[in-house]
Amino acid sequence: MKKVIILFFVLVIATTGIAQPYFQATMQNTANTLTFKIKPVGGDIANKRFSAIEFFVRVPTSAPAFTFSSPVVDAAFTGMNFLVKGPNLYGTETGYNNYVFEWIGGATFIPAAPTTYTNGTEYTVFTVNLVGSPNVTDIEFVHNTNQDPTYINISDNTGNSLSCLDNFGATIGNAFYGPNFSIGASPSGGLDHLLFLGTVPIPVKFTGFTAVKKGEDGLLTWQVENETATTDHYEIERSFNGKDFSSFSNMLARVTGTSGNNAYTYSDNNLKAFRSDIIYYRIKQVDKDGKFVYTEIKSIRLNGKSFAVSVYPNPIASSGTVSIDLVEDAKVNIFVTDAAGKEVQKAAIEGKKGVNTYKLYMASLASGTYQMKVTAGTEIKTIPVIKTR
Repeated sequence: MKKVIILFFVLVIATTGIAQPYFQATMQNTANTLTFKIKPVGGDIANKRFSAIEFFVRVPTSAPAFTFSSPVVDAAFTGMNFLVKGPNLYGTETGYNNYVFEWIGGATFIPAAPTTYTNGTEYTVFTVNLVGSPNVTDIEFVHNTNQDPTYINISDNTGNSLSCLDNFGATIGNAFYGPNFSIGASPSGGLDHLLFLGTVPIPVKFTGFTAVKKGEDGLLTWQVENETATTDHYEIERSFNGKDFSSFSNMLARVTGTSGNNAYTYSDNNLKAFRSDIIYYRIKQVDKDGKFVYTEIKSIRLNGKSFAVSVYPNPIASSGTVSIDLVEDAKVNIFVTDAAGKEVQKAAIEGKKGVNTYKLYMASLASGTYQMKVTAGTEIKTIPVIKTR
């Protein structure tokens, strides 16, 4: 596979010497579960689908015996079936055993529709468990600049490289990111880009979150597991459009219960003072080192009827997200028309009570103002959507 890809790169007409966005990768360990992520650097990576992803790791031959479980792919990359191959599928390296996590799509490209990946944003690709008694500190994520015997391959559906390799097979930047990243000489020649596996704290896990109206107040409750000494506090955030949230109160973590289990309650008083039909809430858990995790979004409807619709971002360059908050389950129809009233898009979804989302793709549409009509049951909402270049 490697030689085929390199040959394709040589045949591609490309401009050299110009910086280009590409994906870096990282690997993290939490309780013997490895998480592999990718992140665009140098700019957004726009309108892409994948044809292949290959990640190599290596372990010293002296490491205790262990095996990998089957990789579990993140929802954003559904359809990829990563196989764990090795050891030493593409050659040997003195003192190490090499393994590759490999997905080759063939005629199947993932995702189904072209997607834009935002510069600096992490995207989890898959997780895999370490089974046995591994010495996790000895595992290394590895790419060799001469691609022998390890390399990183992230290719789009036209065969172009989306990794640190340019279209001629030359390394144009750092393959990985993370606090343990380094570059050094390889026993097999070239330079090894190495990411030594670092153990990260188990994050707090939200096991429940509710927001209900109680009299004139909003009652928020949430339950967590895995609170540790690094868990600092919880921030309560509020929004009136389901997109733009602001923190208005916080609570210190208790860090007491069995296995870090705890439950919290907060009352947001006198909701009618906000003069809004619907109020959205989420909880942000923050560690002492600044790392954080969010709950899902919950809402409280003050008038007890109707439904709410918003789209973000707006204006849209290529794609946006339509948020539809329903009072009850309902079939939802979405219609987009241009300035002349011509229908340019339509969709139907089976909406569930609460917040539903729909991805709105507009990359192929001309710039201008469009009208988006959303129906749920007998109710209709219409909002303008601006398409930019």
